[in-house]
Amino acid sequence: MELEQRVKTLEYEMKILKNEIQRTLLDIQEQVLVHYYPALRTEEAGPSDGTIQAVEALRAKQVPAPAPAAPAPVAPIVEAVPAPAAKKVSLDEVRSNTGGAGASLPKLLEWVMNSGGKIGGPRTVKVIDIYGRKGYMPADVKSSLMAVASLNKETPEKVAANDVLNGILELDKLLGRAANPDEALALIEEASLG
Repeated sequence: MELEQRVKTLEYEMKILKNEIQRTLLDIQEQVLVHYYPALRTEEAGPSDGTIQAVEALRAKQVPAPAPAAPAPVAPIVEAVPAPAAKKVSLDEVRSNTGGAGASLPKLLEWVMNSGGKIGGPRTVKVIDIYGRKGYMPADVKSSLMAVASLNKETPEKVAANDVLNGILELDKLLGRAANPDEALALIEEASLG
């Protein structure tokens, strides 16, 4: 009975950890998107009509009724905080602002998570490091991917070379490189991944 409770506790803690990792990845993704797509940044503008009406409605509800003999209280002045306004952009504007860099970062992050599950975090870090050193990916992308991959400390003792090979070939496709199995095998040997 105690073992079942410990398993349930571990499962619950794993769910919490998974949610924290997902939240961190979403934060990273948001920051990267804001960095690479400046057209999506919000512009400060005056409050919308709906916001002004909502503030005035709240102000009307909060003002107490005046006492019969006392002078009427003055309603507090509430300054409306300007709400950020999202700028509408077309898909063509977004594509023109990316310059190709970072366009596939969410897919690369997904690859890191999948690869870390199959071949282990440390092996995934090695692959990313080699690709960065060889200039196959920008330094900022490399550092982001390595940070995410290093969160996974699990390393299976034995991994099928085919899994590592498939992971590297998939990474090549995501980076827009021609998938070359011979080059991938040489990389596996160079990094001692097999």
